[in-house]
Amino acid sequence: MKSIISVKSLSFLLVVLLSGISIFAQDVPLKATKIVTGTVLDKEGNPVGAAELSSRGWPEVKHASDDGSFSIEVPYWLETLTASSEGFKSSTVKLKDSQPVVITLKIKKKNLGFVDVLGGAVWPIKNEPAGVVTNGGIPQFGVMGGIYRTWGAYFKLVCATSGVKVPSGLTDQSQKYDATPTVTIGVLRRISDNLNIFAGTGLAVNYSSASSVNEYFKYDANKNLIGMVSSDFVYGASKQALAMPIEAGVMWKFTKRFNAIAGLIYCFPAFSGSVTSNDVERPEQNDGSYIVDSYKKYNAKNSGNMGFYVGVGVNF
Repeated sequence: MKSIISVKSLSFLLVVLLSGISIFAQDVPLKATKIVTGTVLDKEGNPVGAAELSSRGWPEVKHASDDGSFSIEVPYWLETLTASSEGFKSSTVKLKDSQPVVITLKIKKKNLGFVDVLGGAVWPIKNEPAGVVTNGGIPQFGVMGGIYRTWGAYFKLVCATSGVKVPSGLTDQSQKYDATPTVTIGVLRRISDNLNIFAGTGLAVNYSSASSVNEYFKYDANKNLIGMVSSDFVYGASKQALAMPIEAGVMWKFTKRFNAIAGLIYCFPAFSGSVTSNDVERPEQNDGSYIVDSYKKYNAKNSGNMGFYVGVGVNF
């Protein structure tokens, strides 16, 4: 009888205990997850869209929206959240109960390289003698490349085409070129993610012409000028000298892969110009008259060149 009562008592106590646990579980539910809200920004406060959100020990990966905001369900025990995006350094923050988080990402600093194809024109400021007609706008073509981070360096090589037209009737014995080739090296400075400025100097090979004039004058026996017999103008051999160019410009990275370049260049004078002359008296004629050969040679004066160039290229 006692055994029966004991069993009934134990059964009753077990039922009461299980009921209490059930009631307690309904009043205080166990939390398995929580909602975390926040925003992913860059250092300037701009949203970083589609950033990845993850945490150590949590196998899932979530993503922020295009405006950088997010509202995600995570395990209740999660204490940290890490945001990452291409081109940025990952950043981890601690989670606080029911408080939105702001995750700031810094840009990864890495060396950036570029190669561009250039085209432009150069104008001689002044060339003498006036008998040599210089084209206005001598085409130039070349390449430019470099590497940079906040600061960088670049190398540029351009070559110009022929820059002289010889007036009709004159003897053309050579061609003349202006600032070709031109080699420059310089520094590049990042202003923003897309804008860079640069400046440099180097060496240019300037070619300048030499021309000569032969005039034949006839004099009588009393050395009075009778008149000019004939004259010859010869556009003679070219000569070359080194000159120093200086330049400055901008590079705009309009996409991740491509950029555009624009610059101005000035090349200092390479030749000062000179004139040499020599008069040769020929033997007297039967009537006592004689011929004087007056020879003059003009070394062309180059007063420098100015020009511009533009280009497009790739970033790597």
